[in-house]
Amino acid sequence: MLGAHETLATLYTELRFHAVPKGFRAVLSGKMSPDEYADSVLDRWYQPPGGSSGPKGLQLIVTRPELKASLDQFRSGARLDVSQALADLMHDLVDAFAWRRRAIRWAETTPDNAAAAHSLTMVFPAAKVIHVVRDGRDAAASVAEMGWGPTSIRDGLEWWGRRMKTAQQGMAAADPERTLTIRLEELIYLDRERTFERLAAFAGVGGSEPVLRYFEENVNAGAGKVGRWHTHVQPNESDLVDGRYRELLAELTAEGGSALPVEPERVDEVAIDQEDTDG
Repeated sequence: MLGAHETLATLYTELRFHAVPKGFRAVLSGKMSPDEYADSVLDRWYQPPGGSSGPKGLQLIVTRPELKASLDQFRSGARLDVSQALADLMHDLVDAFAWRRRAIRWAETTPDNAAAAHSLTMVFPAAKVIHVVRDGRDAAASVAEMGWGPTSIRDGLEWWGRRMKTAQQGMAAADPERTLTIRLEELIYLDRERTFERLAAFAGVGGSEPVLRYFEENVNAGAGKVGRWHTHVQPNESDLVDGRYRELLAELTAEGGSALPVEPERVDEVAIDQEDTDG
């Protein structure tokens, strides 16, 4: 949706190398040396396993020789200023992608960006981080289909809970003026207009007709697959999954989490309304 704006290009691959635990955070904290990090980027993130959806990673935006050259510059720059060298590396790899699309800004969609929000906003003075939160039951059902993680919705719920905790910690540590949490069900159904306006203003795309048109035509409850978790459990499992999910929500609340998903009852109402509309 943001990529519909005339000045902004969206990367349709998750680059990951900057936001994973052994990414910028590890280098800034000294847990990884710049040389170790550079080696890991080339070995792990240029051509990560493609899974069922095809090729992924840096191979989609740069060639291997280009990546090696950028990493050599990073190694050299890190001797003087690690933070600036990390910023230069990212810009060196991604800016040309945006320029080829006549854009001067870009959006990158690695889910770990939320957990890395503090380090990313430190490295990039103009960066903003948007954390899109969805119902954990639907998130668990989604990941169970992917083939690279939990294979059951129950295991998926535990995976979701762990990721939510790290994401909330990362967002809480960052400058609140440069972070925004959006609840998916509010954007697509429950509070569409106001949530869209908040997001568009934060991202600097307010008033853009192409962005608004994309939102109106593509961002809806059907596309969000609200309530998909019901199709992934047997009837006798439904109460167990829902009960465990509510326990995880209580744990996140007790730990001070403020960016919680929409209440389960309201999400279920969206799913029922969507079924009625489709019917």
